[in-house]
Amino acid sequence: MGARTEQLFISSILRQEDHVTPLTNGVTAEWFFHFRSEWEWIARYIDRHRSCPSKTLFKSKFFNFLILKVDDVEFTTGELRDAFLNKMMIRTMDSALDSIEERKNPQRVLEDLQKALVQLHGEASTTSNESDVVEDWESVFNEVSRRSEKANERGMAGLPTGFPTLDLATNGPQPGDFFVVAARLGQGKTWTLIRMAASALMAGATVQYDALEQSKSQIAMRVHTFLQSENAKEMFTTAELMSGKGVDLIAYKKFLKKLKADLPGKLIVDDTSRGKVSPASIAAQLERNRPDILFVDYLTLMSGASDWQKISELSGELKGIAQAYEVPIVAAAQINRASYDSGHPGTQHLAGSDSIGQDADAVITMAQQSRHVIKFHLAKYRHGADGQFWFTEFRPNSGQFTEISGDAAQELIDEDRLAEL
Repeated sequence: MGARTEQLFISSILRQEDHVTPLTNGVTAEWFFHFRSEWEWIARYIDRHRSCPSKTLFKSKFFNFLILKVDDVEFTTGELRDAFLNKMMIRTMDSALDSIEERKNPQRVLEDLQKALVQLHGEASTTSNESDVVEDWESVFNEVSRRSEKANERGMAGLPTGFPTLDLATNGPQPGDFFVVAARLGQGKTWTLIRMAASALMAGATVQYDALEQSKSQIAMRVHTFLQSENAKEMFTTAELMSGKGVDLIAYKKFLKKLKADLPGKLIVDDTSRGKVSPASIAAQLERNRPDILFVDYLTLMSGASDWQKISELSGELKGIAQAYEVPIVAAAQINRASYDSGHPGTQHLAGSDSIGQDADAVITMAQQSRHVIKFHLAKYRHGADGQFWFTEFRPNSGQFTEISGDAAQELIDEDRLAEL
C-alpha cells in the first residue's frame, strides 16, 4: 500500500507538472520508503530549474517506473503525508516496545518517546500554522481582546511577578512566553521564583512549581512566609517553620485555614521525590493540571549534566512546550562564574549553552549587592525594550522581597557593610 501511495503521488506530480504543491507542503525524501531515488531526482530537478520535469525526461532516467493515470495532486500529497506519519508512528511505538522488553529505564523510554512524538507532531503540522493575517484578522483581534480583558482585571495582560519594573517592561509572563531567571549559586534564584509564584497565586492563577532541589514542604513554607508578609502579618519566619522552633502552631493553623478559604489561586508543587523532572513530565503536568504558569527550579538540574548540547535541546523543548500549551514557563538558570568577573551579568554569562538566551523571551539576571540588597537586570526582552535595572530589599526569612529605589538600596548596602565590620 505504501509503495502505491508513493507511485500515485509521483505520477500526479509528473502528469500535472506541478512543482509548487510539494514545496508548499514540505515534501521531503524522508517521506519515501520505496521510490526515494525517483523523488530525490525530481526534487533536485525542481531545485535547479524551478519547474517539474516532463514525463519523457523522467522515463528516460527511470524507464521501469509505471506512471499511473492520476491528476489530483492535493489528494495524493495528503495520502503520502499520512502514509509517512503512520509508518513513523509504528516505528516509534516498536522502538518503545523494544526498549521496554530490554528493560531499559522507564523514565528514559518515556523521554525518548515524547521527543519522537513532538518531532512527528511537527511533521504533521508543517503547513497548518500558516495564514493570511490580513484576511484572518479575527484571530488577532480575539487575542488583543483577551489581553485587554486581563489588563482591565489586574492591570496587565500577563501575570504579575511582584517586581513592578519587570511587570511594566514585559506586562508579566504571557501564554507561550519562556522567561529565564539567572544568577550565581546561592544568590536567590529559588527565592525569586517563589516570589513570582506567590504573586501569580495571589492574582488568582493556578501555579505549577517544579522543584528539583527542595521538597514540597520546603517550598510551601517559603510561600507561606511571603503570603503572610503580603497580608501585613508577621506571625512566623521561614527559619522557624523549617526548624520547628518558636512557631505558634495554633496561629499558624488558623492562618493556613484562612488562606485556603480566601486565596483565589492554586499552587501545585512537584519535587523530585517521584523521579526526575523532564519535558515529558512537564507536558503531562500541563495536560493534567492546566496551570496558568509553570516554574522550573532549575534548568541545569533537569538535564542531569552540564553538557551544552543537552541543555540546548532542553531550553528549546521548554520554549516549544510553552508555545504548544500556551502557558508561560519561568525557569531558573546559572550564571557562569568563570566568565563573569565584574559589573552585572548578561545573557552572555548564562552557563551551559548560548541557546538558553536565544530561546528565552526574557532573561532576568540578578546579583547580590549586600546581605539584604539584590540588583536585577532585564538583560533581554524579545517583545519590547530591555536593559532596565531595579533593586530589591531581600529579607526572605520574614517574607520581604520588594522593589526599592536606588537611594534606599544604597542605604541598606551601607548598613550591611557596617554590620559586617
